[in-house]
Amino acid sequence: MKNSPHLPVLLTPVINSFHDCTTGYIVDCTLGYAGHSSALLEAMPQISIVGIDRDDEALNFSRDRLSVFGSRVTLYKGSFAQTLPC
Repeated sequence: MKNSPHLPVLLTPVINSFHDCTTGYIVDCTLGYAGHSSALLEAMPQISIVGIDRDDEALNFSRDRLSVFGSRVTLYKGSFAQTLPC
């Protein structure tokens, strides 16, 4: 995989803030290039990610980056302020 054009900030504090989440879903409302989501999926094999971003380039990059996690990842194009379809 190509290098990410963005490095996530505060990665360790973000990962640590979810240490009690052993199962379920985490919603990343500003997915970007999936740095935080990728690290969360690696650190917690029982969780899944729902990622949302409005940028096509970021979504395409993240789709490729997160493909190794298979069905644990669901991506949507949109703004976190929008309502997702049920």
